[in-house]
Amino acid sequence: MDTHMLTGIDVRCTMYRRRLMSLLRRAVHNMRPTVSIGRGTLIDGDVTIRTVLGASSVSVGENCEIRKGVMLINDCGGHITIGNNTSQNPYTMVYGHGGGTIGNGVRIAAHTMIVAFNHRFDGPGEIRLQGFTLKGIRIEDDVWIGGGVKILDGVTVGRGCVIAAGSVVTKSTEPYSVYGGVPARLIKPRMSEHCN
Repeated sequence: MDTHMLTGIDVRCTMYRRRLMSLLRRAVHNMRPTVSIGRGTLIDGDVTIRTVLGASSVSVGENCEIRKGVMLINDCGGHITIGNNTSQNPYTMVYGHGGGTIGNGVRIAAHTMIVAFNHRFDGPGEIRLQGFTLKGIRIEDDVWIGGGVKILDGVTVGRGCVIAAGSVVTKSTEPYSVYGGVPARLIKPRMSEHCN
């Protein structure tokens, strides 16, 4: 038998197995009252979705991809809402304690952290005992977030933005712009005037 043909069959079998396993993982997550995963969403193995009954929730839209090692953590209240057609690539972490909303068509590269809370440290004593600020994060539609980006509490990433790999986003961004650096700063508008 032609080995090239075997390779094609092997690829199809692997693809069907991945889709079946994802369907099973989605069904298991949807059995929890605090989690909702939309149709067509692919969930790799080793994904963590953590919520507290009655205090927090995670909702993922349709046709999303949640890759290996992604963590959606919401164990201190709040919500994480992810729109349709988004991708969270390997080892992305989303903390939704202060509320996190990710729009439709958002691309999030590997090793990104989205942290919708912050530790308080303005009083005397141990930081761990001073509580949190909970402002929340909003990432609007059609955003591309490069690898290793950190997005901190209180930020809105405007529609159509590109955030360069390795950036730390501490302030809200203007729509349709490219940002990069530590802290992230405007690099340029994404579209020229004649494209609008």
